[in-house]
Amino acid sequence: MTATEFKMLVTTGHVTLLLGTSFLLGSCIPQLVMFISSQGLLGSDTQSKQSLRNKYLKDWTDEERRFVLTRLFKDFMLVVLFVLQHSLMAGERWKRFLLRCDIYISERLIYVMASCFTLTLLMRNWASTPDVILWGMDTENHGLHWLFFCALHTAAWLLLFLQVAVMDPWELIGVEQVYNHYKGKASPLSYVPKQLRIFYQHLRHAGPTSLWVMLWIHPVMTMDRFLLALIFSVFLAMAHQVSLADYKFAQCYFVSEESTTFCAVRPRPYRDY
Repeated sequence: MTATEFKMLVTTGHVTLLLGTSFLLGSCIPQLVMFISSQGLLGSDTQSKQSLRNKYLKDWTDEERRFVLTRLFKDFMLVVLFVLQHSLMAGERWKRFLLRCDIYISERLIYVMASCFTLTLLMRNWASTPDVILWGMDTENHGLHWLFFCALHTAAWLLLFLQVAVMDPWELIGVEQVYNHYKGKASPLSYVPKQLRIFYQHLRHAGPTSLWVMLWIHPVMTMDRFLLALIFSVFLAMAHQVSLADYKFAQCYFVSEESTTFCAVRPRPYRDY
């Protein structure tokens, strides 16, 4: 294979990754919004063998217990799959592997594509327990209840998307890394201050607080949603450990008009991560 053919192959791979990531991301976000914030029952399968509502656990039959536990186990495995993918592909071993394979510039694209794939797999295969309700509020017959949850979740999503926009979405997705590579530039993160790189190690993507709010403040808390909210909350708390120093730096860098003073840094080599 000649050098020109190899270069064309690499370029084709980058274009394929860009198109695939864009497609999965564009289809995943609307599904996620409905999955998290829909005021209906969580999940697409709302059929159950028998209504368990208003029944005490001790009054359930063995068949009903097996039905619910089987669904919860399936949901648990789907969440574990997503958490493992999200954690392992963010680890240093995976990044070093990509570096040895000389495809590290595509690390964010591959990460985002894999995250969208596992998240879509989770949402489409989610097994709901619609009749096992821990707590709930009637939003169908009470307009104010519906308006409250609708406004709360809308504000939370808007805040999340604004935070992503502030944190440079093209770099988060991985588009800017590939663009800089073909322009002969260094990695986007090599042009930012060291403090910001440290901050990104503690909070790589925005929105954990918004997600906590949307997961727990919901009109219908079914057993499967409780499982989802619990695991995701623990995962987010472990993955995002922001200190007071991180908060002060973020407030200065992202909010203060003096943030431009942090940008006068010497770029580092692309592979420095």
